[in-house]
Amino acid sequence: MINVDHAGVGNGRLTVGIAGLPKERATGAGQLAGLADKLDLFGFFPGGDHVPFKEVGVPTIAVVSAGAHPHFHQPSDAVDTILPQILEATARYVLALTWQLANAP
Repeated sequence: MINVDHAGVGNGRLTVGIAGLPKERATGAGQLAGLADKLDLFGFFPGGDHVPFKEVGVPTIAVVSAGAHPHFHQPSDAVDTILPQILEATARYVLALTWQLANAP
């Protein structure tokens, strides 16, 4: 299960939490997407829509754009606060990750 949250804001890095899958899948996707130097990889981290899946044994990967999110859950959280280059990098990474997982043995 891939959960993407807080995409399109932050500092340009991606925080990736992995549970039940080898970290090499996440790093390989970073290389495919040209983002290997912008990934911060961790094991499972709590909080998010991926948690119930992990709790029943489904492997999960959570992808979050790193850095401050000053508009999160605020009335100011609007489309004009999204940074297109960060959203595009997140989408590129998730596409590469999906490709890696779909073609894994």
